[in-house]
Amino acid sequence: MSEYGLARNSDPDTSKDAAKLNTTFLQQQVLFCLLKNGSCTAEEVSELVGISQQSITPRFKGLVEKGLIMDTGERRKNRSGRSAILWRAVVNDRTLAMLEQDK
Repeated sequence: MSEYGLARNSDPDTSKDAAKLNTTFLQQQVLFCLLKNGSCTAEEVSELVGISQQSITPRFKGLVEKGLIMDTGERRKNRSGRSAILWRAVVNDRTLAMLEQDK
């Protein structure tokens, strides 16, 4: 393991920054998706990152506990017609720096 925690030395800077936040690869995918696309449901994040919803959805809890994402309090209908939580990234110096480096 590198000095960047879960990231390899050969990984992009954004992955290294996310690793410093002690996030897993799937959590990084969720966080970057929300930073880039704004508020989304878990189903939308799954579609945008190309990873199954069953794999993505459990990652939200850990990101909430780390203060990196939050429930907006809003709901949007998903494909099945059910009301789904609209999530957003918590924008702060750390997450903004990660987004800027990814441009």
